[in-house]
Amino acid sequence: LDQLAQKIKHSVAGTRGRYLFVGPDGSVIFQSKGLYEEGPLDVGLRMVLHSALQSGEQHRVLLDGEQIMLWGLGLQDGYKLAAVVPITETQQGLLQLGGSILLWTLLAILITVLLLYRNISTILIQPLHALRQAASAIARGELTVRSPLYARDEIGELVEAFNYMGEELLGSHKQINE
Repeated sequence: LDQLAQKIKHSVAGTRGRYLFVGPDGSVIFQSKGLYEEGPLDVGLRMVLHSALQSGEQHRVLLDGEQIMLWGLGLQDGYKLAAVVPITETQQGLLQLGGSILLWTLLAILITVLLLYRNISTILIQPLHALRQAASAIARGELTVRSPLYARDEIGELVEAFNYMGEELLGSHKQINE
């Protein structure tokens, strides 16, 4: 028990919350403020702790004039670990967590947009740009120019139709010149 109490004491250093290691009889074996106090918990706190341990939920209570959140965790042989944290500290932690989640979400959205742009560019923009350049060349009289075929989709069908039109124009031009 002493080793567990020391681990708890070390892990919660620097927080304003109270972390209690409670024996099966309800006596406080260790509090995070460095007190090895023997003795029963305050009756009201014991009731809230019992409720939190039974329901597995967090509870808001008023302790020493301060709103706190209380979580309880049942351990082996009837021992309990309780966290009593001021609401302001809890809210600050949640705000930091929310900021981190927002940052990672925005980063994921940015990466998704960049990947979508790259794919759209490859699938749609490049073939249409090549088709536009080929159309401009044919308009200038370069009837042998063809657009490269990038895919066998609707854009590919448009490119094939354009290239067929170019072949037909070239054939018609040759016939007229003969």
